[in-house]
Amino acid sequence: MTPKMGSSVLSPLSWKPGRNLFESQIDTPVRAKGYPLGFVDLDSSRDVTRVVAQAYRGSRIIASGSSVTGKSYMTGSKFSSSSDIDIGVILPKGAPFPKGVDEHGFPIYNKGPYGRRVPMDVPAQVETQLQKEMGSTRRTGIKFFQYEPKRSFVERPHTPPLSPILTPPTFAPPTFAPPKFTLEDFPPLK
Repeated sequence: MTPKMGSSVLSPLSWKPGRNLFESQIDTPVRAKGYPLGFVDLDSSRDVTRVVAQAYRGSRIIASGSSVTGKSYMTGSKFSSSSDIDIGVILPKGAPFPKGVDEHGFPIYNKGPYGRRVPMDVPAQVETQLQKEMGSTRRTGIKFFQYEPKRSFVERPHTPPLSPILTPPTFAPPTFAPPKFTLEDFPPLK
């Protein structure tokens, strides 16, 4: 059964029944893969974006832009090795932007020595860490959303909890009490 489509494109792994989705031909290859362009596989995309997912648990982590559509919205050029990867955080319904995010949803940086951007609050620190995880080959950034954006995106599947069958049992640590000795236990040497 093919789901009906709405304003967003979700990976097959994160699709939930009852969601109103729309299908776009250009998004089909990304949807079929389940991860954005620019990554080798789903595991590599999850590894790179893990820092964002850990910092904003309870939010939806997405990739959008040319890494999802295959072409730049502004220029129309195809996604390439020099294209950036746009990461987003869809906040829970009714949640305000976190401290350190401007009114447009971007992390705020302070000016440091020599005009360098200095991450002060958590959003900018997470964005800086995300760029380190991405490496020097690609640029990336984070945009925060208080609503589901009207653009195409792929949602990062969160790591599911371990199955109760696979969860290792927990045992109380063994209690160890050193033996108690008295002087009577050691007779004097002759």
